[in-house]
Amino acid sequence: MPGTFSKLGLVIIFATFVMTLALFLFLPEEIPVHFSGSSVAWSDKWSVLGIGALFAIPTLSIILCGFIYLLIPTLRRIAEETKQPFPKSVDKLVPSIAIFLLIIQILIVGLMLVNI
Repeated sequence: MPGTFSKLGLVIIFATFVMTLALFLFLPEEIPVHFSGSSVAWSDKWSVLGIGALFAIPTLSIILCGFIYLLIPTLRRIAEETKQPFPKSVDKLVPSIAIFLLIIQILIVGLMLVNI
């Protein structure tokens, strides 16, 4: 069973998703969805592109960290069967990824809120 750190990572992931959902209502009607050099592509926040741009990182973090969370018990079992020590730092992988993606999501939402 994954440790406390992995469970903390899942809490951070779902908090990121809830934060994004709450901030969605405060975004302006047009949001930047793509940056290319000095040009910015704009989209309506209620369009598929706008919603996709906003929720891409939370969805990616749920999929990625959920996969790693489910993979940890298998890695632990393989380490026991091969009599290899299981590194304790693996439990810190999920929250590390979750915090990294949370920071990216905060930057993205911040850019959308200031309506560059």
